[in-house]
Amino acid sequence: SNQGFSPKSVTVPLGTTVTFVNQSSGSMWVASAAHPTHTAYSGTSVSQHCSDTTNSAFDECAAVTSGNSYSFPFNKVGDWKYHNHVNASDFGTVIVTPVTTTITASTTVQVN
Repeated sequence: SNQGFSPKSVTVPLGTTVTFVNQSSGSMWVASAAHPTHTAYSGTSVSQHCSDTTNSAFDECAAVTSGNSYSFPFNKVGDWKYHNHVNASDFGTVIVTPVTTTITASTTVQVN
């Protein structure tokens, strides 16, 4: 099925790695808002941050087929909107909350 991100919104503590799993029949390219520039999280454009190998920009930088995934560690507090660059009508939000203790956490969002 091709119903977009599920859940569309997820709340995680600072430092959590979120994994986006493509379970759709199409391609997935997870990227920070706004389409098509992807500047909301990092403040840099696609051409600037896709060559950056530090994984500091919330941008998959390439489409992946069904069965593949993309993981990103959220190290900034805020409401981070994202979309599927291949199908910009698929979108969601990762809400990152502050933490008072150090934790290691992860969560999964699926593209159906």
